[in-house]
Amino acid sequence: MNDTLSELISTIEDYHGQFFLISACCNYPAFRDRLIESLQKESSLRIRTVALKPDARNLLDTLSVAVEKDTPDAMTVSGFESLIRLEDVLIGANLSRDRFREKFPFPVVLWINDAILQKLSRIATDLANWAGIPLRFEPSDDELLEILAQNATALFDKILKSDTCLLQAEYPLSPRETEFLQFLSADLENRQIALKPESDAALQFFQGKQAHDKGDFDSAIRCYETARAFW
Repeated sequence: MNDTLSELISTIEDYHGQFFLISACCNYPAFRDRLIESLQKESSLRIRTVALKPDARNLLDTLSVAVEKDTPDAMTVSGFESLIRLEDVLIGANLSRDRFREKFPFPVVLWINDAILQKLSRIATDLANWAGIPLRFEPSDDELLEILAQNATALFDKILKSDTCLLQAEYPLSPRETEFLQFLSADLENRQIALKPESDAALQFFQGKQAHDKGDFDSAIRCYETARAFW
C-alpha cells in the first residue's frame, strides 16, 4: 500500500468520531480516484465519497445533503477542479467553517490539486490552516506515463468523434486539459524521465495542440509531425 495512503487511513482512524479536516493533494484526477477506491477498501470505516458537480455553489450545503440520511465514519470530497465558481465556493466555505465542525462529527478529506491549494491558501486562509499541511499523492514514473497515454488517447478520440475540427484554434484545450499538461510537463522535467517513443508522441500531440491554440503554428507542426511519425 502507498505509504501516504497508509498515513491518511491512520489519521482518519485516529480522529474517528470527531471533526477533523484533512487536505490531500493530487494533481491527476484518474490517479486520485484510484486512491479513493483503495482508501475505501483498506479502511475498516464507512467512508462516504462526494464528487462535487461543476455547478455546486455551497460546499457546506452540498456535503450536508450527502450525509443527511446516514452519518458516515468519514467523508472524502473531490471535484474541486471542475467547479465553475471555485473561488466563490472556497470563500463561502471559509466564512461558514465553524458550521463544518457542528455538521460533520467525523474526518473530512478534501482532495485538491496544487492550483487549488494555492487558491485555498490565498482566499480561504482559515480553512487552509484547519486542513494543515497537505498529504501529497504522486504517481510513480510508470503510472505518470500511463496517465499521459490515457489523456492523449482521450483527446485524440474527442477530436476524431467531433463534427468539427477540434485541432483548429477556435477549439482550444479545455482548462482541465491545459492544467493537466502543466502538471505533467513539470513532473516530467523534475523527474527527468526518459520518454519512450509512444510516450513522447503522446506528449508532442498535447504540446502541438497547445501551440496551435496559441497561434504558434511552426511549433505546432513540428510537434504534430513528431507524433505522427510514431502513430
